[in-house]
Amino acid sequence: MHWCQLLHAGLAQQLLLVLTNAALCQQLQAAARQTALRFTPAAVVEHLEAVLYCLTACSKELLQLRQLSVADIQFAAVWASEACTRPALPQGQ
Repeated sequence: MHWCQLLHAGLAQQLLLVLTNAALCQQLQAAARQTALRFTPAAVVEHLEAVLYCLTACSKELLQLRQLSVADIQFAAVWASEACTRPALPQGQ
């Protein structure tokens, strides 16, 4: 079996586990919500400010921080965009 088929089979197994295990599903929902709550507008702005500061600095240490921050900002922007394009769930879900 090709590695890609193994990957897809493993992914399918994990998705079925989430769909059939209510406790796991609830645990993942709670963890996802906590992750989303970390990316408040204020937190994103603070992170962006840190990146902008790093862009103006010339030290090697700040270069490392800048590289890590850019990935975090891109991640936050993608998920914020995704969250804004989804329809709202009814209350209690």
